[in-house]
Amino acid sequence: MCRSCLLPSLEQGKKMKCKRIFSLILTVVIFGFLAANSAQATAWTVTQLSNDLGGGPHIYGSNVVWSGYDGSDMEIFLYDGNSTTQLTNNSYNDYDPQVYGSNVVWMGEEGWSDAEVFVYDGNSITQLTNNSHIEYPPQVYGYNVVWYGFDGNDFEIFLAQITGDVNGDGWVSSDDLTIIIDNWGQTGLGRGGGDLNGNGVVDGPDYTEVLSNWNLPPEPPSQATPEPATLLLLAFGALLLNRRP
Repeated sequence: MCRSCLLPSLEQGKKMKCKRIFSLILTVVIFGFLAANSAQATAWTVTQLSNDLGGGPHIYGSNVVWSGYDGSDMEIFLYDGNSTTQLTNNSYNDYDPQVYGSNVVWMGEEGWSDAEVFVYDGNSITQLTNNSHIEYPPQVYGYNVVWYGFDGNDFEIFLAQITGDVNGDGWVSSDDLTIIIDNWGQTGLGRGGGDLNGNGVVDGPDYTEVLSNWNLPPEPPSQATPEPATLLLLAFGALLLNRRP
């Protein structure tokens, strides 16, 4: 083969070799850069959330709660990752907030010897206790709120759950009704099995409790109107009620 025919192949081979060397050098540089940065500390951005003598903060995900001074007493504030909302506005001190998801619980001091438990569910505030004793800081997990307080004799543990919510998802819906119908007449199943009133058997009072609290708290619009399958469950439950002794 003539020399002039070999020259293009040699030139192409040189170019390919240069590309490989360049790729190898670039790879080494990139890995060196990544290794150097991985050894550095993670960068953090600090944001001042309160300007109200804020104290006692608690966080879950992007939700932050605290007790802050509003000019007259301590109130509860919620930061949702974008903006801050004042949850309470009353004439007494609110403190010791805890948050889980959109649920917030705290203590409201209605007097020097009386503090009550409150919960915010993302829509409205409910006062869970109303007595002359002091309850102590509540905890929240999902739709379960627990605290300890005086029962008239000594201090005991108390648990609050949404009335009629069998499966604990925060809504009273066909899912809860299905559990009750599936377990109708069975004993020893507890609240999660449909025995809402704790009488030891899944029966009429449990069914009635679900219906009395249907769609509470307010559900998304897609679940607010009973569908045909739900209506069948309601009809079947009514038949069970009529057949009970």
